[in-house]
Amino acid sequence: MALVAIGLVAMSGFFYVAVERPPPIGREGALAYGLNRQTGVEMLAVLLGYSMGLGGLYLVYSSRKYSHNPSAATLNLVSGCALLVLSLLLLSSMYAIKTGY
Repeated sequence: MALVAIGLVAMSGFFYVAVERPPPIGREGALAYGLNRQTGVEMLAVLLGYSMGLGGLYLVYSSRKYSHNPSAATLNLVSGCALLVLSLLLLSSMYAIKTGY
């Protein structure tokens, strides 16, 4: 679990924010426009999106454990798919805002 957490933090852009100086939040808002810049709030939002996606994948994967209880399996499957869709919407809308599309 620690390795997964470290991987999520690394993929969210923690090292980029730590090494580069992020632009001030008050000037542009929480999202810095352009793909070569990132703010700390944006890093946390990406971390949330990646965590939601990973949690959704885990729920979909663990739904097979409840094959003897169809209602629990369905609940896990639907919840996992909902988390995956929410994660996709969050990350794709952030990308669209950053690129201007």
